[in-house]
Amino acid sequence: MGRKKVIDDREALLSTFVDVREGNELVNAKGKSSALNQKLFTIGIMMAKRENGRVCSEIEGQFLRALFKNESGSFYDQIKRACNPKTKGNILGWYLWFEDKRTHKFSARYVITGADFSNGHLKLYYNDDISDQIIDLKDNFTTFPITTIMELESAYALQLYKIFKSAMDYERATKKTNGPYYVTYSLDEFRDLLGLNEVKDDRGTVIQKKMFTRYVDLKRYVIDVVVKELEEKTEIRVSYQETRSGIGGRVTGITFILRRAEDIPTKVQKTIDGELVTDDENVRRQLVTAQALDLLSATGYSFLLSDMKSICSAAQYDIERISKACEVLKQAKGVENPTGWLIAAINQAYEPSPVKSAGGRKRKESAPEGKSSASHKRKAQTANEREGIRSAYTPEDLKEMEKRLLRN
Repeated sequence: MGRKKVIDDREALLSTFVDVREGNELVNAKGKSSALNQKLFTIGIMMAKRENGRVCSEIEGQFLRALFKNESGSFYDQIKRACNPKTKGNILGWYLWFEDKRTHKFSARYVITGADFSNGHLKLYYNDDISDQIIDLKDNFTTFPITTIMELESAYALQLYKIFKSAMDYERATKKTNGPYYVTYSLDEFRDLLGLNEVKDDRGTVIQKKMFTRYVDLKRYVIDVVVKELEEKTEIRVSYQETRSGIGGRVTGITFILRRAEDIPTKVQKTIDGELVTDDENVRRQLVTAQALDLLSATGYSFLLSDMKSICSAAQYDIERISKACEVLKQAKGVENPTGWLIAAINQAYEPSPVKSAGGRKRKESAPEGKSSASHKRKAQTANEREGIRSAYTPEDLKEMEKRLLRN
């Protein structure tokens, strides 16, 4: 008998398994694993069945070869690494966690309880306590295109794709809406979900250090990578908003805004001040300009509407940059050209200094000196323009702008 041809085209191989179903609790299982091991985990779930009273799945060698892209030779070492409990990110490490913080109760269950490999076949055994999340699914599950799962390369993108799609399908089914959909985590919850927090063994020994401890690194190497890959390879479009609190605006949480590509309307572009921008961007700029109005007023200087537009443009309509520059301006004295000064502060990223105190009381900021009668006229003109802006953007208008931004 001649050598059997190795099938290495994953799409052709998996064509008989168009979709894979997973219970929504299983979708949100916690753990850290490579993209390759997550795909092995998914194929196992796809092939799971009840045999001799146990829930298990048997994955044949041709599937394993296709998954591990091994056209010839042994893939025994690859399978062993994926299943060895001593190997970081092995598939036996995935678990379900349920906690009621109000009553101080929790429940933890590992998903895969064992693995056997012989004669080129891998057999996985699943926890009977969660069999309703694996086989005979009737409700509370999510369906994933198996070809999309196989296409994703980032482990974080693969894990979050499942979580995001599960959340979107649930909202669409229960609320009959086409989105956008929102998924919110505290930063610690998000790290824990992806297995990025510190891990200790039962003796208290650290076996994994906390990863991406700086938010800037978490954003660069995880969040932005996920957003880009999901945009390129799936039907989900993701944006996000950071939650900030405390001194310096430290990021404490993140809200992902999810939409299906097919539900996103075509963007209408307009020419605003000689620049072609979308309707959404125009609304965002209007909102930032209205917010900047109060920040600039609080500096004690006078600004014309044209000044405000120049300042907002220099900051690329980033309200945080404008806010920082205004704080620095309030600490300065006798600035002759506040508009030019603010633009320089924005471009050079000036940072405000801590306000000194005396006798335990906060130092009162003094108004800039040396203003001429011309500046008083300018102030009167500015006040009139401010009133015009305020009458144009009522609190209800601003709320509507915010809703529109979130909706789009």
